[in-house]
Amino acid sequence: MLTSKLPRMGAAMSRIVVQPRNTKRFYAIQNYDFNESFERGRKQYRIRNIATFAGLTGLVFGIYLYSLSAIDQEDFSDVPMPDKLSEEELKQRLDSSKK
Repeated sequence: MLTSKLPRMGAAMSRIVVQPRNTKRFYAIQNYDFNESFERGRKQYRIRNIATFAGLTGLVFGIYLYSLSAIDQEDFSDVPMPDKLSEEELKQRLDSSKK
């Protein structure tokens, strides 16, 4: 049993008693098999987890589809495109970049 003293706040609150926790009762199963107690513990969160998964998945796909539609609308007409190079000019540029 652990005790600690607090600053004087009154006679009733001069000591706090902290009980040690018994953590063995939660981890008594030595193997990692799925059992009924785990199923009962997870059952109350199943609907909430499915709803959260559906919401986050919908959000991610919504952002993805919005991004694709925004790119589709862009025609890049404001970006100047260089003229197409002839084969001779291409060879000259490749040769000059190798040097």
